[in-house]
Amino acid sequence: MWIPRYIAVWAYAVKTLERADSNQIAADMSEEMVSKKIRLLSFQSGDMLGGTELNNYRIISGMDRDRFEVDICFLDNEGPLTPLYRDLGFRVFHLFAGGKLQISSCLRLARILRCRHYDILHIFGLRANLIGRIVGRICGVRYIVTGQRNIDAWRKRRHTLADYVTSPFVSVYISNSYAGVEILRARERISPEKILVIHNGIDWSQFSASSSTGLLRRTLGLSPDVPVIVCVGELRDAKGHAYLLEAVARLRFAGKEFHVWLVGDGPLRQAIQHQIRDLRLDRTVTLLGIREDVSDILSESDIFCLASLWEGLPTCVMEAMSSALPVVATTVGGVPELVCDGETGLLVPPRNPSALAEALTKLLDAPRLRAAFGEAGRSVVKRHFGLTDKIRDLEKVYEGLLSTEARIM
Repeated sequence: MWIPRYIAVWAYAVKTLERADSNQIAADMSEEMVSKKIRLLSFQSGDMLGGTELNNYRIISGMDRDRFEVDICFLDNEGPLTPLYRDLGFRVFHLFAGGKLQISSCLRLARILRCRHYDILHIFGLRANLIGRIVGRICGVRYIVTGQRNIDAWRKRRHTLADYVTSPFVSVYISNSYAGVEILRARERISPEKILVIHNGIDWSQFSASSSTGLLRRTLGLSPDVPVIVCVGELRDAKGHAYLLEAVARLRFAGKEFHVWLVGDGPLRQAIQHQIRDLRLDRTVTLLGIREDVSDILSESDIFCLASLWEGLPTCVMEAMSSALPVVATTVGGVPELVCDGETGLLVPPRNPSALAEALTKLLDAPRLRAAFGEAGRSVVKRHFGLTDKIRDLEKVYEGLLSTEARIM
């Protein structure tokens, strides 16, 4: 059974951690240990260009360094975000877990925590939480915070049980959506008093609502008059690309003139390529892969579509709304907290190509409606999802934890 093995591993880890030697990392950390700043370790499962990871990068980059000293630790190997953090002067650690629960990873984390004396350990991702909560508790971290970023519909009972067993070690859960709150309450049985909501934020000024060079259209030989439907997201089951392609095939059969750009890469790339060929969409759908010019791509597009099966609060939708694009998306996770059906876009049930095709048809046939939805969406992001405001909200939570302790003392 998985749970007995899990308990056995941690029983061994507890004994080993009690005599773990910190000298290997201490040599690299000779600076003064006493600081008036709040010391924070952001512990994340993967170093990748996913929504959670990019959101964390934006938040950490914008935090007040006069009040906070932030380090980053990734459970897995070095990835694309590490050099970005280091270029900004942040200290980055890796546990090199390789996707497995390893005692060596626990020991590395324990040494880091003991040497750095963090006030707060903020954890993201299931694997990081399973390790971080227990090791953090053993090493005496004062406050452990869990970030709830997705509804994680893929979780099995063993994952929920392990999460629930370690939940007493968590000081506060911070969800990026109210949908996440409901998941924590219903599935994990977490008390509402331990849960806060801080929506994702975005620097909307980096996304243009009007200026487009048209470079990608010219490169692909597309006329400026051809509507482009764009989808940004990793090519994996959760994003529902298969249903989007089925909807696109229906639109093509109905004689609609348009093009589709799929931005991103992932484990389903080959399957999606096969589906595109099988549906004879080779001249309609273009796989753009991972791009660094997403804002430019959005500015050249006309409709944003996300057919996800589950979500948290998708950053890609916020980027699209910041670019004044109308959104067609599924009613999963926190998406309805971003997109107001009939005002900033159209919402449809997940796994429903027919409804998806109908919504896309409505927008393809109505340029003025697209423009109205797009402008309304950009206004919503500017009013309610500004990155600076969300950073300040999170800083207040961190400071509130320490100030509560000070009042008690």
